[in-house]
Amino acid sequence: MPARLVPAYGVQPGHDTLLAGRYRLRAAIGSGGTADVFRGTDEVLRRDVAVKVLRAGPDTATVDRFCDEARTLARLSHRALVTVYDAGRHGAGAFMVTELIDGGTLRSRIEDGGLSTAQATRLGAEIASALDHVHSRGIIHHDVTPSNVLLREGAAPCLADFGLARAVDDRPRDEPGTLVGTLAYMAPEQLLGRCATTASDVYAFGLTLLEALTGRREYRGTPMEVGTAHLLHPPRVPAGLPGELGRLLRAMTDRDPQARPDAAGVHRGLRDLVAAPASRTTASRTAVPHAAGTNGTRAGTPTHRTASPAAARPHARPVPGARKPAGHRRATALGLVAATVVGACALLTGGAPAGDGTLPDATPRHRPPAAPEAAGAADRVTFHTPDGAP
Repeated sequence: MPARLVPAYGVQPGHDTLLAGRYRLRAAIGSGGTADVFRGTDEVLRRDVAVKVLRAGPDTATVDRFCDEARTLARLSHRALVTVYDAGRHGAGAFMVTELIDGGTLRSRIEDGGLSTAQATRLGAEIASALDHVHSRGIIHHDVTPSNVLLREGAAPCLADFGLARAVDDRPRDEPGTLVGTLAYMAPEQLLGRCATTASDVYAFGLTLLEALTGRREYRGTPMEVGTAHLLHPPRVPAGLPGELGRLLRAMTDRDPQARPDAAGVHRGLRDLVAAPASRTTASRTAVPHAAGTNGTRAGTPTHRTASPAAARPHARPVPGARKPAGHRRATALGLVAATVVGACALLTGGAPAGDGTLPDATPRHRPPAAPEAAGAADRVTFHTPDGAP
């Protein structure tokens, strides 16, 4: 039976479609807010590939962003990053061809039973190295989550999905009052209306690594509950972890972005833990770079490294910019979220937060834990506020 050619605008390519005269789509293997991923065959080089196909639509800004993702990935080269082979347009849509990663995601691995401390440390060291490579090229990933870590055969990790990535010096293109990313992994400064930085990636990676170790997502519940919990209490780090690993996780998820180590420091700390004999994993050797004089830590050691002056401004202006595609990983009306969270802080601490926007050291009153979400449900959040909300 002859292969179907790319259909006209408005009809989504599917099984057995031939893109660019060489990429034949096979079974669908994933789906996101704006695109579908297929297992495919490159009929010229005769190899299996993954083909990410943007859903056709009238929103040219979405197509431009999709092409930006391909260009961003093409600029990067690291063993723990997905390799881009090709990209192109079809009708009003676009597609991207990458290497095929067959081992599932870290999210599915966690749901299947999680990782040992040694496995999570090795995986974390690889992802930290990739994230350092990304940051050193002036790029913020913007969505580090277990669902965006793919696993090769043998569980070697691969950081994927750069659909929200941007250069640290780029003016954010999102609407004012919009949260962009995955709410359960957003850094506190993002929830307070500041732009994401490389330090925000480190925070999200800290939560991802913690989840790989514990088998549970730290912040769960409704979007409002998740946003409030981020600001009211730091993630719980298990007491039984090796000392250096526990300190590293606490530093990565520090509420102050300037107190977090950069990705290079995280990589060094995890690499040292991987290399250390088991008998030394609880030794007093310091593996985590700390901010000088911050939160009682030692002075004179390196802290979060930024790729440009823009990345070093955690108090940068709130996010401006582009039309949002339906189902994209964003939550609108940041003003209502921030106002509600600030109100919760005031209620729980008996007063108002500091005028400079600093976060209160508060512990919320006890309440029953929120029920876990369905698998992957919290990885893509969208909620809207009625017009006229603050």
